[in-house]
Amino acid sequence: MNPSLDILLLEDNPDDATLIKLLLSRAGMAFQAIVASDEPEFLTAIRDHSFDVVLADNALPQYSSLEALEKIKKTSPHAAFILVTGTVSEEFAVSIIQQGADDYILKNNLTRLPAAIEKAIERKKVEREREMEMNLSDSIINSLPGVFYFIDQAGKFLRWNRNFINVTGYTQSEIERMHPGDFFEVKNKELVNMWLYQVETTKENWM
Repeated sequence: MNPSLDILLLEDNPDDATLIKLLLSRAGMAFQAIVASDEPEFLTAIRDHSFDVVLADNALPQYSSLEALEKIKKTSPHAAFILVTGTVSEEFAVSIIQQGADDYILKNNLTRLPAAIEKAIERKKVEREREMEMNLSDSIINSLPGVFYFIDQAGKFLRWNRNFINVTGYTQSEIERMHPGDFFEVKNKELVNMWLYQVETTKENWM
């Protein structure tokens, strides 16, 4: 049996909220839903509860789905966010997806909603797992006594530990724009580039 979901409905139309809950029930989803009809109710809900998914209408008076999305990204980044609305332009749909929404569903095609919720929640689960792995990896490399860094084939720095920052004196944003050769005098840069090439060539021969 799938675990029960905690759903927040940002919807000011009681009939639409009832319809959405009925459709999810008929689809066999186990869930508890809280309905927020305006900004104060929405802010209270996300302050007092944690949610697996937020289903947000775009036509609320004095509060937009984009504002709700930005709030969720800051307070509940692991909650899925799906726009559920009557009408929306293609430009707006593309925009809200680019800004972090997981999907959008038109109210005249709600049959797609259960699958969209499951897909969005699975995506968030994968993101959480990757974040946990990254945090663990950061903890490990930062515990190393020496300098550690990892670069790609072009010599772009991908990962490094705190000791690397402490020793070089560069900030994280500066290192992101640098190349290993930048840490050597001009006369030695060619040697560094040659060494990187040899390392990459040797690795390819091993594969």
